[in-house]
Amino acid sequence: MIIENKVKIQLKDDEIEEKRLLNIKEGKDECLINLANKIKADGGNGILDLYIQYGLIGLGGDSIHITATGIGININ
Repeated sequence: MIIENKVKIQLKDDEIEEKRLLNIKEGKDECLINLANKIKADGGNGILDLYIQYGLIGLGGDSIHITATGIGININ
């Protein structure tokens, strides 16, 4: 019985971790799409020096701040 409880708790922790990782991936994808759209709107068609930064924010570090930066270029 105790082992089953530990397994259930572990499964719950695994599900929470999977959800966190999925949220990070979705946030990263959203940042990249926004950056690409801004570059495209300014007439660019490429990016140099792409840098993605992740940071924990909030009192308990319960939120993640994701920043994508790069140099928009136009390749002919």
